[in-house]
Amino acid sequence: MNTTEPRPASPDPLMCVLSYLGLLALIPLLARKDDPFVQWHAKQGLLLMAASIGVMIALGVIGVALPWAVAGLLGMAVWLGVLTLMVVCIVQAVRGERWPIPVIGSLVSRVPNAA
Repeated sequence: MNTTEPRPASPDPLMCVLSYLGLLALIPLLARKDDPFVQWHAKQGLLLMAASIGVMIALGVIGVALPWAVAGLLGMAVWLGVLTLMVVCIVQAVRGERWPIPVIGSLVSRVPNAA
């Protein structure tokens, strides 16, 4: 684990999985306000979703200048990369560990807690 917080006795697998499924991360973020482990994963999941949307928008803008096949391959590579990150994060969360995604993981502490 990469943080000083204690490892949870048994993480809630459903909440861990939902944390990395796009907007469904709002469910554990709002339902488990008292669980810092679930909160951390839900925040990282939301940041991953936002980053992937931003990259896909940028790719769409850049794709106008590229042949459609190149833009399609780049889009597919980004999608597969995001899917891989989601699976790795889900596995780590279910195991009770935190794996901060490079760049994104360092921003989790800046996301405010759910009110």
